[in-house]
Amino acid sequence: MRLRPLAVGGFLIVALSAPIATIVALSGNVPAILIAIVAWIGLGAYWLRAPAIWSDVDPGRARAAVLGGEVLALSAFALGFLANYAISIDHELCGGGAAPIFALGVAAAVYVGVGALVLRRASQLLWLWPLLVFGLWGTSLVIRFALPGAHGFCET
Repeated sequence: MRLRPLAVGGFLIVALSAPIATIVALSGNVPAILIAIVAWIGLGAYWLRAPAIWSDVDPGRARAAVLGGEVLALSAFALGFLANYAISIDHELCGGGAAPIFALGVAAAVYVGVGALVLRRASQLLWLWPLLVFGLWGTSLVIRFALPGAHGFCET
């Protein structure tokens, strides 16, 4: 597939936004409900197209790699979120302003860009994708440490 990096980049966005939007949607947030529905449809489409994107294995293995990678990436996301929260509280990275959103946006762009380039094989979805998710959280933390507006007392 000639557009494999673009397809993988889109997949990475959809694969994490679907469950995250679903969690936010549980609070009754209407935009999150719409995003969750669209993202889950997109994730299903990527699951169906997995053999074309990751043609290095047979279709069943490509789809299994997408499913297994999703489970491992979501586990890494939850663990990384908790670690990020603990480090943020411990190092007082609760400053106001746009610093946390900016840091997460830059980290997400790095995550998608690097992921689009390195997730070329189905087997990499199982071990490299969770590492990319940890890298997302680590990049966000490093940026927040560097930004002066990110520092401030954390009220817990």
